[in-house]
Amino acid sequence: MDTKMLDISGLLMFYRGIFKIWNVFKKQNKGCRTVHWLLEEPLVYGGRLDISGVTVPALSRTLVSPGIVTLRELVNVAGSDLSRADDLAARMGLRSQCVVNQLLHRWRSALTSEERVQLMDYQRTETGPAEDEPFPRLNIAPDLDGCAGPLLECWSEGEMDFWSVSGKLLYRACVKVLNKKKLSGRVDTPWRSVLGFNDDVKPEWMALYKPPLTKRAADLQWRILHGTDFQNPSELIVGR
Repeated sequence: MDTKMLDISGLLMFYRGIFKIWNVFKKQNKGCRTVHWLLEEPLVYGGRLDISGVTVPALSRTLVSPGIVTLRELVNVAGSDLSRADDLAARMGLRSQCVVNQLLHRWRSALTSEERVQLMDYQRTETGPAEDEPFPRLNIAPDLDGCAGPLLECWSEGEMDFWSVSGKLLYRACVKVLNKKKLSGRVDTPWRSVLGFNDDVKPEWMALYKPPLTKRAADLQWRILHGTDFQNPSELIVGR
């Protein structure tokens, strides 16, 4: 589901922030291996089974009004084979049987052959997931939207398992994607062009002095690594 299409203005700021961060990632569902989670697939707002704009204008609104927003609710009306056009037309308030048949055909086409078999075996008495039916695995990746550069390379953050990714890795991905326009095209260190480094040579932080380092020595090393201007001429005198 494309959460950018949802109206979240009525939510608390905390939850609006969660949606904002969620929208900066690309999501990939690794498949619904059980019928329970398959039936929870949304039919609206950019979901995998969303066929809005194909046949009926404002289809999402037409589905939301009678409460048909998931595949489960569609199956409960149109049957597990998605063939009861009369019942669906009456529920949606549509008069054209031809249009409803086209909608059902497109929904059937959006399902894989394995998923169609799962639907045929579906029993309406099924009420919830069993213990051996975990939520489908979900992979996320930063949505860089065409931005690129050394500072936006995503080696570890390229494709992350949402359920096992560490907080540190997720934070790094958020920093990159939230600052992608500023980081796009920027070099990772100004010394690359000065010393003629190849792209495969990466900057590495190494201490000039034995630890523990004083704050002044650490600040000097940071300035050297990043090639910043020295505000105080005495900083140029190493060891002073």
